[in-house]
Amino acid sequence: MKRKPYINRKGINPALLQMSEQQKAATYINAATKAHKLLTDKVLHDVFGFGPARRERFRVEYQKQLDLYERGYWTYEEMLELAKNDWRE
Repeated sequence: MKRKPYINRKGINPALLQMSEQQKAATYINAATKAHKLLTDKVLHDVFGFGPARRERFRVEYQKQLDLYERGYWTYEEMLELAKNDWRE
């Protein structure tokens, strides 16, 4: 197991350190989102036989729903509750 290199944080501006941590978190979230989209695309193609046009329609709608979520149209908890109820309110 590799050890993380020691980083002397003494004297680093706390605002810059926080920004660095936020950037790192954003990078991880972005990578996870991209991986999820690729896996979804693969399943739609391999398992359900979706062609390029249907997968593109799915990607467009997925992005719309993601944008609504990011703008706070609903919360994670609300979506989880809807999913538990098979998406019925």
